[in-house]
Amino acid sequence: MATSWNDQTKARPNIMNQVTNRDGRRVRGIWFRNGVYYAQLRVAGKVKQIPLQEAGTVAQAVTARQVLKGQIAAGTFPPPPPQPETPSGG
Repeated sequence: MATSWNDQTKARPNIMNQVTNRDGRRVRGIWFRNGVYYAQLRVAGKVKQIPLQEAGTVAQAVTARQVLKGQIAAGTFPPPPPQPETPSGG
């Protein structure tokens, strides 16, 4: 299971860095770039990397990724775009 440790001193800036757990094992589907964790998920048939703004640790990033996977499976992610208001005819 992923822990809250990540050696961010080795993270290279401006590129996507693999995330590892305390044992040095790769955490699948989680990336780190410029202080932000990203979840790599398939959305609508395309692979996307979605920022996990509220995740500050590896464990929080894994949990946030699981939540996103559930939303995608339920069809609630991404949220539908706002519908344009129709002008009242008169």
